[in-house]
Order: sequence, then structure tokens, then C-alpha cells
Amino acid sequence: MMQTEVLLILRNMKSNHPWYNYVQGTGTTSYINRCANEWVRMVIGGNHHDLTLFPELNDSWTVGPTQAGSNVIPYPADCLAVREVHRAEQSTLPNWNITKEFPLGYITPENFGILQKDANTVGYAKLFTRKGKSIIIHPTPSAGYTDYLRYYGWKQESALSAATDTFFMDEQWHDVVVTLAAHRIAARIGWTELAGSLLTQVEQRLEQTVNVTALQDFNGRAEVDGTPDRSTVYGS
Repeated sequence: MMQTEVLLILRNMKSNHPWYNYVQGTGTTSYINRCANEWVRMVIGGNHHDLTLFPELNDSWTVGPTQAGSNVIPYPADCLAVREVHRAEQSTLPNWNITKEFPLGYITPENFGILQKDANTVGYAKLFTRKGKSIIIHPTPSAGYTDYLRYYGWKQESALSAATDTFFMDEQWHDVVVTLAAHRIAARIGWTELAGSLLTQVEQRLEQTVNVTALQDFNGRAEVDGTPDRSTVYGS
């Protein structure tokens, strides 16, 4: 049970500690749930097109129809990161088993900003970029080119609730999620020595798993508790 493992790493906190009730209650589970998706973000950050990363979480979503005059399309609620975007070139809900898909090219947000966007730029979407929890497409759909899109990417882990719940990611990653969650709690409490030791373990596992670029990205925000900066995580 992952919650028990985190509590053991935290050295069975004394009952008179100010954090005791939180950690013994729902707090540990909350940190585990957040750290599971954070770990996935860390790993895929520098390898956004690597299909071998978390194959259990690879998924696709149908999004649409697009709206004339609007080029910002939100992620589905359970989507953690979008890897590719395809278009159907049809205004009715497609059957993806028989519909030909047209891949959109990825462009950085900076280069997206300098694209020609006047009324003469029409047609089905050809390019996309990422911004926060949305995709931005180009050209902006006009009345004659509303469409359905298919997102390919990684699905969010479902939150643990019952004691018997487990994550969908392969169990080889469970120990690092436990370690990361324990690090986050220890750092928040102020147990600096323990937090540093746990962080070193996570860094070593990350270095073994992904490239140096992703490790440096992790180091740059390792001490920030909460959601990573998507401008660095969702790069090209």
C-alpha cells in the first residue's frame, strides 16, 4: 500500500506533530496522486514523441467540432499531455477506423506568433502549438472549414481513493512515486536532510530513465511544490 510506504519513509511521525493528522489522513494520498502525474510529466518532458514512455497511458481523444473564428481548443479533462494532433477534414463526427487522418505540424509558440493570420489565411488546420491546457491551431477555422480533431498523448492517472486502488502505470514506477511524494511532504514540513536524500533518489531514477536535458529541466523546478511550468515541460 503506497500510503503506508510514504508514512514509513517519514519515520512514523509522532502523534503530537502539527502535520500528523494531515499526513495520517487524506494528505498522503493527495500528495501521491499529484506526484504520479508529476512523475509522468518529468519523464516525458524531454522525450515528447517517445511512444515507449508509459505505453499504458498512451491514449487518443476526439475533439470537436471546431468553431468558426476560434483557434483555441482545450485539452480533454483527462488528458495530461498532447503529443500529436490530426484532422479529419469533415464536419460530422468521424469513424476513425475508416477516416483518413491528416497530421498537423507542430510549431513552437514563438514561431506560431509570427504566422500570417489575416482573412486570406483559410483552409483546414495545418499547424498547432501548445499553450497551457489548450491547443492552438492555424489557420483559424472559418465557416467552411470546421472540423474534428484527434489528439494523441498521455492520459492522466486516475486518483487513488480506496486502500486497494492502484495506478495504471506499470508498477516499476510506483516506488519512485512514493519517494517523490515523501520528498514533497518532507520538504513542506521542513525536514531538509530527509527531503534532500529523497530528492537525490528521484533524480538518480530520472537520470536512468530519460536524457540529461529532461534531468536539468527537473532540477530547475524540483523545489517548487505543485504543477510544473508547462512552457518547459511541453517543449518541442
